[in-house]
Amino acid sequence: MKNSTTGTGGSSMVGQPILVILLCFLLVAGGLSQPAWAQTGNAVADAGLGVASFLATIPYGALKLAYAGLGAVVGGLTYVLAGGDLNAAEVVWSRAVLGTYVLTPNHLVGNEPIRFIGP
Repeated sequence: MKNSTTGTGGSSMVGQPILVILLCFLLVAGGLSQPAWAQTGNAVADAGLGVASFLATIPYGALKLAYAGLGAVVGGLTYVLAGGDLNAAEVVWSRAVLGTYVLTPNHLVGNEPIRFIGP
């Protein structure tokens, strides 16, 4: 049976206020951070960039996925035709599969580069 005066037999009551304070701090700190493009203060421009990045991602993402898929197949063929040379296949795979898949407002305003072909 739990003793209500000492709190024995149940969860620790000391850690709960600390947990609540920590969660409040994280919520406030997380609410203050914004992406660089959102600090312009113009809600209409920010919304426009968000919509534009979404609409631009649809065809761009489809092309990137097709390119990555073909690159994966070509990388596999490179592996087979190079006699099992994994390094040769990885060069093809990294160039095809790595890179930017989703366009963000930072890409549209030029703060981040768009990497269709991986490094």
